Amino acid sequence: TQDFAKIFLLPYLAEFAECYPEINCQFHLSDEKINLVGNPVDLAIRIGRLEDSHYIARFLTQSQLRLYASPTYLARNRPIHIPENLAELNCLAFGSQQKWQLTQNDRMVEIPISGRFSANNIGVLCQLASDGLGIALLPDVVAKNAVQNGLLTEVLPDWQGGEHLIYALTETKLIPAKTQVFIDFLKEKLHSNQEKKKKTYFIRHLPT
Repeated sequence: TQDFAKIFLLPYLAEFAECYPEINCQFHLSDEKINLVGNPVDLAIRIGRLEDSHYIARFLTQSQLRLYASPTYLARNRPIHIPENLAELNCLAFGSQQKWQLTQNDRMVEIPISGRFSANNIGVLCQLASDGLGIALLPDVVAKNAVQNGLLTEVLPDWQGGEHLIYALTETKLIPAKTQVFIDFLKEKLHSNQEKKKKTYFIRHLPT
């Protein structure tokens, strides 16, 4: 969730603040799942598969997991032609991850991975890969800037590691107008970013 805030949320906060000057925002960044019941939290952002709960989930956007490494790392190691080659290289695991599940059309393979470094934060893995310390399985939106700056390049582009679905969770369907406005704004911006379309927002005065 901290990575979500940096990549998806922060770039749009200035625009949101200008469009809706009467709405105040307070953010609590944590990778821990917060119980919305009994806590003064209007909404929570969850990434990945949702567990069964009584919360109301609103889909925001999605990203594709792909393999990335720095050009320097790729240059000093043997070429990667098939997923099985990954088992011979330094792979950057997320947490205690021991294998990657990759798909190509209808084909799926599970590749055992090992390496010197691991982290429970996607942003850290992206930095480790950019520094030439191994190969990482990252959401494409996380790796986008590093790819554009030449720090990362995609590995085995025909293979994918699944999708990251991103949701806004609320305790009930009935939510304050300010919360609905924030969700709608964020969803539209993320959708526009994916589709490379632009939309103009007008300043509105809403009850808090």
